[in-house]
Amino acid sequence: MHPVVLSMTVALTRAMKAKGAKIIVNDAIAKSTSYLTRMGLFDMLEVARPIGSESESAGRFIPIRIVKNDDELNDFMAETTPLLHSSPSAADTIKYVISELVRNVFEHAGHPNNEAIVCAQWFKKTNRFLK
Repeated sequence: MHPVVLSMTVALTRAMKAKGAKIIVNDAIAKSTSYLTRMGLFDMLEVARPIGSESESAGRFIPIRIVKNDDELNDFMAETTPLLHSSPSAADTIKYVISELVRNVFEHAGHPNNEAIVCAQWFKKTNRFLK
């Protein structure tokens, strides 16, 4: 599952919960359960975690998190650097773009809590970084 889809799922769920909806996940055992668990989806949805394995994220992914301010964005960006697997100048450019995207959420999304939901993954096989 693409990291953008995970972020959108959490954002939609949080919006629905703010309106009083109850979130229920039925039969969450699937091929992707371990991935969804390690990315933090069930924790972010505040639903029971299905049985699944978690793995160390270092250098491969950053689990879903809520970023509310510049300090939290800076922490996310610092964790992003090892995922980029690129030259320092290319990494700086990519980090700048990501930072601007998140800042645009703060400035233009009109969210009452001024928050962005982020996660990231590096795919070794294709050497792609997705946020």
